[in-house]
Order: sequence, then C-alpha cells, then structure tokens
Amino acid sequence: MSYQPYGQQPTHAGPTPQPYPPQYNGYAYGMPPPAPPKKSNRAFLLFCIGAAVVVLGVLGAAVVVASNGPAAKQAGIGEAVRDGDLSMVVAKVERRDRVGSVRFGKDAQGEFVLVHLSVQNNGSRSATFAAASQKLLAGGAEYKADGAAGVYLRESNLLFERINPGNMVMGVIVFDVPRGTQIDSIELHDSVFSRGAKVSLQ
Repeated sequence: MSYQPYGQQPTHAGPTPQPYPPQYNGYAYGMPPPAPPKKSNRAFLLFCIGAAVVVLGVLGAAVVVASNGPAAKQAGIGEAVRDGDLSMVVAKVERRDRVGSVRFGKDAQGEFVLVHLSVQNNGSRSATFAAASQKLLAGGAEYKADGAAGVYLRESNLLFERINPGNMVMGVIVFDVPRGTQIDSIELHDSVFSRGAKVSLQ
C-alpha cells in the first residue's frame, strides 16, 4: 500500500473541465442574440386595400354625378351656333308643297321644309357654305337638302356660297320630307367633314 506525500493530491484521468464563458442578458459574449420575430404585414395590406376601396368609391360617385348632371341646352331658332369658322342663325321654318312659280318650279314628293338662316364667316380666310353638307333630323331619320328644289328659290343663295371673312349671307335650305313629318332639329356644318352644330326646330 503506497501513500502520497503530504500536500500532493492524486491526479485524475479525463478531460479538464472548461470554464463557462461570461454571459450578458442571458447570452454569451461573442454570440449574436436570436433575431426578433418579424411583424406581420397583414394589417398594413388590409389598410391599403380599404383606402383604395374608399378612393374608388369616391371617384365612382363623382362620375355618376357628372354623367347625371344637366345636359347642355340645345340652341333654338334665333340663337347662333358655330361650327368651324362659320356662325349660323336659323331665322324661321316654313312648309310648302311646291317651290318656284306655276310655270317653273318643282313639286315636293312629300312636302318641302324651308329653313331660313344667316351664315357669317368669323375666320381669317374665305369659307364655303354648301347646302349639301347640312342635315335635317326628324324621328330618327336624316334628310339631305334638295338642291334641285333650291334652284327655283330666288332667296336660296346657300346652295354653294363662298363667304369672305367678316361677311354674312342670308338664304334658304330646302328639304323634301314625308307629309306631316315632325321636325326635330337641323345639323349645320362648316364642311362635309366637320362635327356640326345642332339647332332645335321645335
């Protein structure tokens, strides 16, 4: 039986225990803390969707109000309308069965509608007013001017008239429509391709 000298401790086999690293707030120095949980974007998305719905609703209401607003009043007899450089005023409307004289004239297929009007050129160059470019509107139908009938009217003047800047010409346009047709309006044009301006004849 052997004895160890006094003051010496027996050696132990096995690994030497390692000291624990210092810690801060529960985490060891040198080790990054776990990432915080990500916040959900659901609430933000719901907010954006709700705001978009409100904006679209307001815009839709504005469009409905605008579309249901009062329509622009259509010009009538005695009121000027403008298309391009030409300003036009319908003075009166009359009906006849025949135009011209007893010897020289023309009978209507139905009845003639004579539209008396004045045309003024407000542009800076000469313009041409042609009866063939004008349209009479009645009951959904569209009628062209009867140039052959207009020849027999001394006051016609508007079959094909060139008007210089600032000048005004007065004349009559003749339309042949079925007898008793209820006339709605006339659409007056600066040229064949212009947008036109309507005048109520009721």
